[in-house]
Amino acid sequence: IYCDPIAWLEEGTVDYISPQLYWTSTSIYPYGILANWWSGIASQFGRHFYSSHSTSSLSGAPAATKQIVFRNDTININALSMAERSTMLQAAAQAATQTTVQNYAQNDVQTAVQKSAAFAPSEVEIQVNFNRQYDLNNAPGSVFYNTTNTLKFASMRNIFKNTLFNEKTITPHINWKSTAIPASPTGITLSGNTLSWQRSDTLYRTAVYIIPSGSSVSSSTLIPGNLQGIYYGTTCNITATTGDIIALTSVDRYGAESAPSTINWGSNSGNEPTETDAPLLIYPAEGSEPIIPCNLVWHSSSNAIRYEVQLSNDINFSSIIFDIQTGDTLYNLSNQHTLQDGTTYYWRVKSISIGSESEWSSTYNFTPKKFGIITPTDGETGISTECTIEWDSIISTAQYKLEISSKEIFISSNIVYETTTTSVRHTIPEGVLNIGYVYYARVSIIAGDLQAVSDVISFTTATTEIPIPVITAPTEGEIIEADSVTIEWNKQKSNGFRVEISQDATFPGRQTTGRITENTTYHYTFSGLENGVWYTRIKAKTSNGYTEYSDTISFTISIISATDYTQTDDIYLIQPNRETIEILSKRETFEESEITIIGINGIQLTTSADIQSRNNHSISINISNLPEGIYILKIKTKNGEKICRFKK
Repeated sequence: IYCDPIAWLEEGTVDYISPQLYWTSTSIYPYGILANWWSGIASQFGRHFYSSHSTSSLSGAPAATKQIVFRNDTININALSMAERSTMLQAAAQAATQTTVQNYAQNDVQTAVQKSAAFAPSEVEIQVNFNRQYDLNNAPGSVFYNTTNTLKFASMRNIFKNTLFNEKTITPHINWKSTAIPASPTGITLSGNTLSWQRSDTLYRTAVYIIPSGSSVSSSTLIPGNLQGIYYGTTCNITATTGDIIALTSVDRYGAESAPSTINWGSNSGNEPTETDAPLLIYPAEGSEPIIPCNLVWHSSSNAIRYEVQLSNDINFSSIIFDIQTGDTLYNLSNQHTLQDGTTYYWRVKSISIGSESEWSSTYNFTPKKFGIITPTDGETGISTECTIEWDSIISTAQYKLEISSKEIFISSNIVYETTTTSVRHTIPEGVLNIGYVYYARVSIIAGDLQAVSDVISFTTATTEIPIPVITAPTEGEIIEADSVTIEWNKQKSNGFRVEISQDATFPGRQTTGRITENTTYHYTFSGLENGVWYTRIKAKTSNGYTEYSDTISFTISIISATDYTQTDDIYLIQPNRETIEILSKRETFEESEITIIGINGIQLTTSADIQSRNNHSISINISNLPEGIYILKIKTKNGEKICRFKK
């Protein structure tokens, strides 16, 4: 079987679509997300969406169980294969429909169906409310499969009757069909509780409303809560109270309603019609080029209780895009997704009063431009990374949401930047966009009931030469009295940086630690470093790789500092490895110094003869012959004496 529902919607060959959304609201494919998507698709093509719900797994119990009762035996359903489970449930279901049940106990069959269920009636209530929440065309509806299971449980029937469908209503108006609104009922009489009327067309149904005393007939009172019923005949019995108004409308096969005819409760005959004038159109003005979405706006007319609005791409209205009725003096075009840039449209309005309607207003035409991004243009290249994005203005009170994504799909993991503003332009901050990258942008608008999302545009940022970074800290040969170091480098253009440290100047892979930073971060701190000489370097990320590495900088980590017993305070002791200790100083000179290592027992272990190397500001001492332990190092220079402690 071939099925292409999107094509059917696009071609206009169906009036509504009812996809089988047979998932619960908590499944891996949550019902709410699916309903929202399908509602948007139907609205995109100006059609209705009535979701199909499966109640095959509906349970009267508050929650599903993992057991099935079959022929008085309780069986763990998880122990059954899919084939066994299917066969058993089918047999139970068939037995439940038989007048004479053989080899089955009726109660057991019911228990089998209930205990094999996946969800309770409350799940159906959740799904129906999702349909109503996501409805975009004033046509919320549901289709249930199957009727037997849907109505089997009292809990489900109660939810339907008392909560979900507790008011009568007229089927949604198929407002894209070209038809005149029906003629109003005539000859209304009331004899006791019997209401009678005449129809101008036997195909019309008649909706009967009871408007409470103290209320007038208007679009706000011709509502489901006041609807007495819908009748195919010309008479019905009603009960009302003094002061109530009975209003009747004709309803055609498309769900369009006529002007209401009325009779006061207690009267014998209906009220006379009230005349009304055609409204004056305001916006869009004749021949204008509005940004859509926008509102169609007109002046109110005396005695009007609602208005009929038509939009067409034909000046003669031989075919229409929509024909709607509203109690307002404006109509929001946000959900009219079929309107196209550069196409001329025609609109007109008539007033509807009690038992009457006006002539059509003057016809205005307009050529819309869909709300969208102005700059950059779609596919534009060479865009600055700090570019200004500009879009169409709808109204001065509108709020806009700008989103920029690294991919065409706007999900959270792809969005690199978003902001909300009342302006129609926004400059992207430094560091958000990379150099030489493709990005995607869209703008959403929320202005009261006006809502829209622009078409997605793509743009490519300019490609510029990215220089090799320059390390500014630490400086070459710097001694750091801590187990951490912060590497800093010059601010520059880039798509990010990779900074590395190692105790080997050749930076072998397994002995090198590297970190990646963002393009606006110009420092990184490495912690937990051991004593010794370290090396660092950095490179910048480009649109297709990295620059060359910077010059390598060496620095020394010295966690243990000397304990000062004299005037000297600039001597540091480090252990680059287990075989050597080094004494460093920026100011002291060690050419004539005396070095002694003493054990914790006070015995001198090493003299100056063990010195491996010596220069003005450093001494290297071989300690390979020392066992593990704690030692005292005595350093005597011409400026005084310093004692250090170290551990091998």
